[in-house]
Amino acid sequence: MIHEGFGWPTIPGLTLEYVIALGRTNTPGAFYDMLHAGMNTKERCVFCNPALLKGEIIFDNASCFAFIPPGGFNRHQGALAKKFVIVLKRHTANPVLTDAESLGMNRCRRYLMEKFGCFAEGTGGANYTRWGSAIFNGGTVIGHLHENVDEPNGLDEIRPAVYKNLAGWKKDHGRLLGYLKAYEPDMTREQYIRSHALHHDEQF
Repeated sequence: MIHEGFGWPTIPGLTLEYVIALGRTNTPGAFYDMLHAGMNTKERCVFCNPALLKGEIIFDNASCFAFIPPGGFNRHQGALAKKFVIVLKRHTANPVLTDAESLGMNRCRRYLMEKFGCFAEGTGGANYTRWGSAIFNGGTVIGHLHENVDEPNGLDEIRPAVYKNLAGWKKDHGRLLGYLKAYEPDMTREQYIRSHALHHDEQF
């Protein structure tokens, strides 16, 4: 498999899946947050721990919730008219839901339609669910089912990755090494962001 051809660094306490997902974070701040969520909290999952969730929760029911992710959440942000994420509350990466969970997910979609105009006639987009291992689904959230709701603005291409090609894996691996080069264990988030900027200036 393509990803096995790279020398992924070992980070104590983190699985290979988690380390690979770190390389997909879009900003130094997002890398720092995810790294410390994995190393310093009992519950690593951002969707199970609201204190770690970046973004605004806009709808909540017994089975799931919907939120608006922050601007840096998605590399396609400049190509999106609307972006939402619907999250199953039960911690599982298996896409087979109970009837109640399926109903809860659909209620989230209905809320997005009624309050934000999603799925309107004449528009289009994609709802896609990442399931299973982040190594194979192209995601950054480990082991927690979630559905992305993407509506393009028509200004650029949107092509969500699942399992990446060689160029994609090289990019993730190089980004991870760049993040780690600027990192020291005792750094605050602000110190790390400054350090990363200095390293980036040195490289380019």
